[in-house]
Amino acid sequence: MPVYRFVAVRSSRAFVFLLLALLITAMLVLLVTGSEARADLGIQDTPRITKLIYPTLGNPAIRERGESLTLEYDPRQASASQSIPEITAFKVTVSSTNDKYPYTAELPVTSFEVARSEVWYWLKNANFEVYHVTVTVPYSLPEDLYDLTVKAKTGGSWVTDSQPHALQSLDEYQDRFSFFQLSDIHVFGPECNYISANFKERNYRHEDYRKDDDGYGAEYYHKTIQQINRMKPDFLVYTGDYMFGQKFLTKDYGDFPQYAGTVWDRTMTEYEFEMDWFYQETLKLDVPVFLTIGNHDGYNDGTEDWFTNWEKMFAPTFYAFDYGDYRFLSLNSMEWPSNRRTLTDYLGVILQPEKFLGMLRGGGDKWQSGATQAQFDAVNEDNFTQQLAWMRDDLKANQDAKMRVVSMHHDPWKANGSGAMWMSGEGGWLEDILGWLDMGDGDGRIATMKMMRDYRVAMTVSGHDHSDYVGSISYSSINGATADSVPWTEGYSPDPLEGSGSGKVEFVNTTSISFQADGNSNEYPGYRRIWISDGQVESFNYREPKYSYPVYDGVNIEGNTDLSSLSTPAVESNFTPEPG
Repeated sequence: MPVYRFVAVRSSRAFVFLLLALLITAMLVLLVTGSEARADLGIQDTPRITKLIYPTLGNPAIRERGESLTLEYDPRQASASQSIPEITAFKVTVSSTNDKYPYTAELPVTSFEVARSEVWYWLKNANFEVYHVTVTVPYSLPEDLYDLTVKAKTGGSWVTDSQPHALQSLDEYQDRFSFFQLSDIHVFGPECNYISANFKERNYRHEDYRKDDDGYGAEYYHKTIQQINRMKPDFLVYTGDYMFGQKFLTKDYGDFPQYAGTVWDRTMTEYEFEMDWFYQETLKLDVPVFLTIGNHDGYNDGTEDWFTNWEKMFAPTFYAFDYGDYRFLSLNSMEWPSNRRTLTDYLGVILQPEKFLGMLRGGGDKWQSGATQAQFDAVNEDNFTQQLAWMRDDLKANQDAKMRVVSMHHDPWKANGSGAMWMSGEGGWLEDILGWLDMGDGDGRIATMKMMRDYRVAMTVSGHDHSDYVGSISYSSINGATADSVPWTEGYSPDPLEGSGSGKVEFVNTTSISFQADGNSNEYPGYRRIWISDGQVESFNYREPKYSYPVYDGVNIEGNTDLSSLSTPAVESNFTPEPG
């Protein structure tokens, strides 16, 4: 969500007049958009994903010992101008993550071949070929999270590439398991000071990012990671907005005394600084994490388009993964064209794109509020292309999975079927004149929910507006009946399971990990722990009917909390005596 509580405050009269004054001043001084692209800024020359393109930090693999795993290796780094070089041998090794004395092992290579990518949609769609390297996860490999290294032999030389936190080995998949959902982490420090910003449990970034103390920078995220590592869910699903990126296009970070003389004492984009910060802190996890892109993560900062950079750091902008017989889809609900995601600098006060609300491209519905049967019936999935076609085909191909779960940044249902995360705000005459507050009204909302109904998705998890909400498509809203349940479309899916029409889609929207205020608030930093049992959603609330698990002790779950008083994590542990 841009500008933190921007959706809430933009409707206030005072803020509208302030915004109007800024816009008029900006037009008077002929402020221009963006900045010239420079090759030495951003991550253009320092991508985190190069040759080993699956599995990755943001899209790891979970496998039982004894199972096979097919890696994807791209020696050309997506350069279609080159022919794919001949590789005569591969070696694959793993090293246990975050261990002082890591366990290392070799994963036997059973075969490799050149073929189109099965993980990266745009590579597959472009008929771009990569190496598929099939390995076996040996029975002797202990259950743990591993960094993965691939060596490829070409022309008599070995080339090495690796990905951290890329493989979780298991003794066996559990049919009762849990995953955590985290959203809206927004890593930044006091150097990023904007209207409505707060710095509760934040400080300047430390150069020693591995230092395990609570004062290194994004303290709230650090404490959350500590709790996750102690509670050890089976995996994590993050649903977007990992940094801020809307204060300045470029900045000499050496101008801040705290960064003078450090590795950041140079001119950088805010994106480069904050997303790298998030990346480094996330490496402290001992649990695999699947990352879904949010609106803050997908802007064009005038130097680089962060759709491209997202794929250079984490994963495809949309993809799917498995936990045993369970299928998970990660969607990109920020699919606006690049020019509509480009940030404009408004007098150094704030950067803002034209669009930041929900959008899924590919031949679906045009924006309309509500969710009725007539709206669903009007969607023709035969017309789908791009992401919507991929979603349709993946769900259709995985109807034999025990469950299907979707993660996305913008909830298509909230609230009560209105689609508030898709619709533009009520800017009134200001929006009519300037068009600047028309930040949504994107495509594909009804199409997305229709496929969730038709192809029996059990749950959709989302973030974006930093609040807890649990919603459902009800018979009363769609079919005019009175039963309050969430209907799958009876008999629609190919080879439907018995009783397919009795299932339901849960829409679970989750608050932020970061603080939204430093005073009294009814919203607190929190996350979901979602339990799945034998193909059914068992629970996802800390307290009914909607509340997330609090990061901090002392939260008044159903009322206001003095957030300034919070500092003790809700989950702590210690060893007696301390380990030697």
